[in-house]
Amino acid sequence: MNNRTANIFDAWIINQHNRLKERIASSTMFDDDAFQETYLTMREALTIKDIELDFEPVFIKLYRRMLARELSTEFRYSHPDPLFFVLLRSDEENPEEIGQTPAENIQAKQVDEYVRYNFKPSDYLIFHLKFFQAMTWQGLIDYTGQSSATIAKRLNNMKHAVKQRFTPPFITYLNVLSI
Repeated sequence: MNNRTANIFDAWIINQHNRLKERIASSTMFDDDAFQETYLTMREALTIKDIELDFEPVFIKLYRRMLARELSTEFRYSHPDPLFFVLLRSDEENPEEIGQTPAENIQAKQVDEYVRYNFKPSDYLIFHLKFFQAMTWQGLIDYTGQSSATIAKRLNNMKHAVKQRFTPPFITYLNVLSI
């Protein structure tokens, strides 16, 4: 471990702290957490390796990387307003949609109940958001924090189960005619 370079860096950061904050704030958004994380990361790297370098450009570049990481984790999960859940509950109580026939409403309700009772609540929520609320893929990714491949796999599993459980009306009609 090399404490000499880390001590030089500590002295530099103490002397340049306010000027460095002003310089960063003049060119990009300033976030105190990202600034502290940058300091700790750079100090740890300097403690492990004895590297002669100009601290300021390296610190600023590392700060920008830490800021991007901080912002991406902050906005990774989407938290809907309480109004979203109120509207979701009201849709469950009155599932009639404009332009649908009563038979389509009954079939949609049966599919909804089948998925609700045969899959995990998190899977049901994804299914409901995608197929009943028409949420976009990006919206689902932001809401769940999962990759698109994971969400697609879960939705495909549920779609195949629903297809096996429910037969389209025209197949039933053809089976009746062939008897």
